[in-house]
Amino acid sequence: MQINLHIEQANNVKKTVVAKPADFIAFEKTYNLSIQSLERLEHMAWLAWYVEKRTKATDLDFDTWVETLEDVRAEEPKKSKG
Repeated sequence: MQINLHIEQANNVKKTVVAKPADFIAFEKTYNLSIQSLERLEHMAWLAWYVEKRTKATDLDFDTWVETLEDVRAEEPKKSKG
């Protein structure tokens, strides 16, 4: 299972990060919720931040990173046919 998270930051940086099982487990431990509960904007932002932190794309804490965020959207990757 993976989720693509599209991020747009205030400095006009736009990118897609991919959340993977390690990120989902961290989310579930942090929020004590199933990843299926990914409905709130805070949850999507946290997951995107966590991917950025895990991949060493940011060293900012969550609250500081969120201040740079303009938009975040989640979509499941398209499954290939076959």
